[in-house]
Amino acid sequence: MSATTLGFGSSATGVNSIAIGNGATTSTDNECVIGNSSTNLVTNYVTTSSGWRSNNDVGHMRIQSSGAIGTGVQELVFSLFHLGGCKISAKDSSNSLEIVCNSGGVRLVNTTTAWASNSDPRIKKNKKIVKNCCEKLSNIHAWNYDFLTDDTDDSSRIGLMTDEVLPYFPGAVSVGAGGDAKDAGGNDIKTDVLRYTQLIPPAIGAINELCTKLCSIKTVEIRDPTSTYIATEDDRMLMFDIDIDTTITLPDNALYKGRKLIVILAERTASQTLTIQRAGSDTIDDRVSTSTVLNALDARIQLVSGGNGVWYVL
Repeated sequence: MSATTLGFGSSATGVNSIAIGNGATTSTDNECVIGNSSTNLVTNYVTTSSGWRSNNDVGHMRIQSSGAIGTGVQELVFSLFHLGGCKISAKDSSNSLEIVCNSGGVRLVNTTTAWASNSDPRIKKNKKIVKNCCEKLSNIHAWNYDFLTDDTDDSSRIGLMTDEVLPYFPGAVSVGAGGDAKDAGGNDIKTDVLRYTQLIPPAIGAINELCTKLCSIKTVEIRDPTSTYIATEDDRMLMFDIDIDTTITLPDNALYKGRKLIVILAERTASQTLTIQRAGSDTIDDRVSTSTVLNALDARIQLVSGGNGVWYVL
């Protein structure tokens, strides 16, 4: 096959060589040159048994015999989009599709059906456990709604509102990043967007908090006439099952500051009573009482320690 040229000023002198583009030149056998060094277009491509690749191994572009097109020297990377630190690409070696922007992004790995993201602690810093997840999530509601641009008015959509999420999880909201729109009054606005997956970690945190509270529920059975129960600082909820009149002694109020204790008379065989009494010189509710009594099935009381010697009844 003779050399082939296409374009003004192009030159191809090697066997089976091709020069394409204004000023493109090649003198190497089996080489295809597209463009030239002055225009910074694709340069120095040669044919191999596996297809076309960069002769200078800069990895600009590769065309494999299978028809795959991409970039990369050690592996084929098909770059669909690449701008700054953001790119959409497919990797031949891992059979994966990546959508990455700087350190963030997702990957669809071979044989999986869900996107994966970087979560390796070795590449993270400033790590802190999110606290009070239950309290924060209780201020965020699930909404049915319609967009102003929807043709229907049946509140068929379901989701969250960014103004409720922003005060508690600001990292999940990008203010003004959603593009141009008009509000109900016809005003031009930049919409806020919510990354729903960012709320999965606090949801897990809330589950952990609830599990801790559930594990703190203790059932106390009193059968021995000489038995009493002395509450500890670790007690949160006490459910009593008694067949004799029983007394529970509260812990030292000063050591229990700000903590709540719920006491429930859950089971009894007849008309037994459950007396809750102070420790030391503490008082209950009115700074005078030293005890209080539960005398009905399912009767309950919630106390909170003031840390000042007083148990307040809620």
